[in-house]
Amino acid sequence: MAVEFTLEELSKVFDKIDTDGDGKLNRKEIANLLRRANIEPTRLYIDTIFSEIDADNSGLISRSEFFKYMTSCPPSRTIMDELASQFRVFDQDGDGIITLSELESVLQETTDLDDKAAIKVMFEATDTDNDGKITFQEFVAMMKE
Repeated sequence: MAVEFTLEELSKVFDKIDTDGDGKLNRKEIANLLRRANIEPTRLYIDTIFSEIDADNSGLISRSEFFKYMTSCPPSRTIMDELASQFRVFDQDGDGIITLSELESVLQETTDLDDKAAIKVMFEATDTDNDGKITFQEFVAMMKE
């Protein structure tokens, strides 16, 4: 179910994101927005956002580009929404990361995979920074492979 916004509501949202008030959204402003949403703004993630929204490739998102994007449903936005939904299934405690035990638990409940060694190999292949946690960005990268 898509949420519908009026142009007035979108204008208010744009103005809140546009912290320097220049009428355009830059990478720093988008990164700050993502941080407020507890999403670590990787360069790849911000590049994806700009490739979708910055139609004139100016490196800035204009108000009209923002409105056009927010009133449409680009396929990649739908895909990211689906990935976020799938991530939340694995992130059982809602802390924004997937642990090895969460991965084991979900895979054992939803598949016939009960091989802890195989699950650990899968986990380690996805945890690219080897910190013992799978972030949303690592999850997305794994799903793209």
